[in-house]
Amino acid sequence: MKKNYIKTLFLFAVLVSSSVIGQNTSNIIINGTAGTGASGTEFATPVKVEQGKDMTVTFTLTHGSNNIERAFMVVKTGEAAGANIGGPYNNIFDAPGETSPYTETDAKYAIPSDAPLGNHTLRFNGKNYIPAGGSGWGTKIDIIIEIVAATLSTEKINSFEFNTYPNPVENNLFINSQEKIQSAEVFNLLGTKVLSLNNVQGSLDVSSLSKSIYILKLTSDKGISTKRFVKK
Repeated sequence: MKKNYIKTLFLFAVLVSSSVIGQNTSNIIINGTAGTGASGTEFATPVKVEQGKDMTVTFTLTHGSNNIERAFMVVKTGEAAGANIGGPYNNIFDAPGETSPYTETDAKYAIPSDAPLGNHTLRFNGKNYIPAGGSGWGTKIDIIIEIVAATLSTEKINSFEFNTYPNPVENNLFINSQEKIQSAEVFNLLGTKVLSLNNVQGSLDVSSLSKSIYILKLTSDKGISTKRFVKK
């Protein structure tokens, strides 16, 4: 007979605790942003994670009086939790497991470089260690994250110099660089690619874009450089 799992959620904002039945994951921190572990509602807005980057996650597992046998998480397609995106994170502990409650600190989950953009499901779970009858899964917790293009990274990726004009621009955005530009990509501020062109010949037609601020990403033999521009 399975035991009921009792978990205490520690609410970050007001430091109030309450006990609930059937959950086993709490104190979730994704890339430095914290949530409580209430399914689907931890964060006011989904935490943004980038294509091709490691997502750093810290979460706490509680399994009543039993030790923790493993810590598990996986990203699934869409808010309906479809197919897996990337390989599951599955940290299995030697017997007799880790003392409950257990916090998995700075776990790394690799977001594929071709992962679909938009909102997806980050699923947590864990197993408790039961020597006589084998381990048993707890109750899964699903929360929503948003995968964005790596262009919005705060890392310094500018490998070469270039200038653009006019800015703001209405039709043709001219590009001035000493490097041969292999490709140009334009992203909105949500990280969605809205325009791309190979073998750029001095300018980029942006007349089809709506009025907004965009990020231009250029690739050459020297690497990648980016610059913002305004479409009027």
